[in-house]
Amino acid sequence: MSSSTIRSSRPVQLTVVILLMTCFGQVAWWIVDQGLYSARHIEVVQSHHEDSVKIARVLVESGETVERVRDYFPELDVRIDESGALQVSVFESITEALKAERVARMNRYGWEGSFFLLVLLTSVSVIGVTLRQRTELLRRQQNFLAAVSHELKSPLASIQLSAETLLLRDPDKEGRTRIADRMVAATDRLATMVTNLLDAARLDEEQIELTSEVVNLRGLVERVLEPIICMGHIHGIEVKNEVSSTLEILADVTAVKSVVSNIVNNAFKSVQASGGGTVTLTAKRAEKKGKPMVALQVQDDGLGFDPKIGDRLFDKFFRPGSELTRKTKGAGLGLHIVRRFVELDGGRTLIHSEGENLGATFTVWWRAPEPVDSNLRGGSASALRDKTGGPEMMG
Repeated sequence: MSSSTIRSSRPVQLTVVILLMTCFGQVAWWIVDQGLYSARHIEVVQSHHEDSVKIARVLVESGETVERVRDYFPELDVRIDESGALQVSVFESITEALKAERVARMNRYGWEGSFFLLVLLTSVSVIGVTLRQRTELLRRQQNFLAAVSHELKSPLASIQLSAETLLLRDPDKEGRTRIADRMVAATDRLATMVTNLLDAARLDEEQIELTSEVVNLRGLVERVLEPIICMGHIHGIEVKNEVSSTLEILADVTAVKSVVSNIVNNAFKSVQASGGGTVTLTAKRAEKKGKPMVALQVQDDGLGFDPKIGDRLFDKFFRPGSELTRKTKGAGLGLHIVRRFVELDGGRTLIHSEGENLGATFTVWWRAPEPVDSNLRGGSASALRDKTGGPEMMG
């Protein structure tokens, strides 16, 4: 968030604080005023009753009958006791009713005032959360624009430099091959960025429909890893594929390719930024309440991250830190796309790290196909498509 935006929001924040304090003061005064009013009201009524007692005594002593005086003052207990003395007093029930009325009035105003304050505080809290979310969104947007600008500018500059090299001089076959490889790598980087942007938009708008079919996990992983392994040789990064050739999953092929590609590229960038290391892929079959699943685990010894922000890494455009100081490339879309694709395929995702510079482990679960007859195994993949909902999440 820019400093000018922060400065422009300060008057608004100050106004909200002043309004909040004014509302608190108004409610407090309202409750106090009602308490004072109730006290004054009771004093007036009690004074009226005292005057009525005096008048009743005067009337009886002047020769008026007790019965007539009772009719005049129904709130008074007027009687002649056993000794013949005149007794005049206010009925105790009326006195208790006055006290009960005051308590009820104070309780009512107290509850109403408390409810008003609660609504006020809740509203202010919602506004505060909204403002914080807006600030976070603005920060992510700025980071995203900076990241996308870099992700687009770098491969374009590489392609331009390679093209100018070919125009200015005629390199030998080996040189042309090297330049062509550089141009292909830059083009692939651009294509990946554009694909991620389109996938993220379609996933958020729920415009993607996945088709589940039986997929050999190792074969698909091998195809995804081919260009990454080549890049690993250049940067001194070892990429190990230890996925068994017998493991199969029930998922959409295109989605699985995107998931594996984003996970491995994320691990590769982390290891590259830390100065080199290893990315290892393993997989195993698991059972959860009788439902078969396959877990793919991608482990690296790269930068790692603070465990407190692990789940936020799946948020769209979220990238910890500033684009000006960040060591890894990207736009904050890869892991968001991974989680959405996996959830649509009925699986789940998990990312873990012990801390910064301690590497990270990414695990994704897919549904595994139920055992089928060998005669069906050779049939079309459409015969094995799953029409049921996703499995329960694994702990």
